[in-house]
Amino acid sequence: METRHYKHPFHRVLWPSFAAFGAVLALCAPGAGSPEETALLVVGGVIFVLLGVLMTRTGLTATRAGLTVRGAFSSKEIPWERVSGFELDNALVVRLTDGAAVRYRAIHASDAYPPTRDGYAHRAVDELKAELGRRTRSLRKR
Repeated sequence: METRHYKHPFHRVLWPSFAAFGAVLALCAPGAGSPEETALLVVGGVIFVLLGVLMTRTGLTATRAGLTVRGAFSSKEIPWERVSGFELDNALVVRLTDGAAVRYRAIHASDAYPPTRDGYAHRAVDELKAELGRRTRSLRKR
């Protein structure tokens, strides 16, 4: 399997845009009228920049060894042997063999378009399920 990265294409643009908006907001602050407005613009701008930078870090990477789920503040390495399945509810859910679940929110239900199963979320889940199926079949053959 080649390495595959999963993150909704819209998120690749959304979070850097938040960071850029925050930078513009903070840079415009010195031109604000009162000190309170200036402080509010600076704080708001910094929050947008931090949110944008943290969220650009998110991603799900599938490799031969397993999955890497990166959130804004943490990462989880999951070997394929621990994965029992994938589903889509409000977010992509990686079901583990021990009954636990890991939610990945950068692929979520608003990406799904259930009537047609056309959206990015369904395609990503289908690809991940197919790869898990290939791995399961190859393990059975051994």
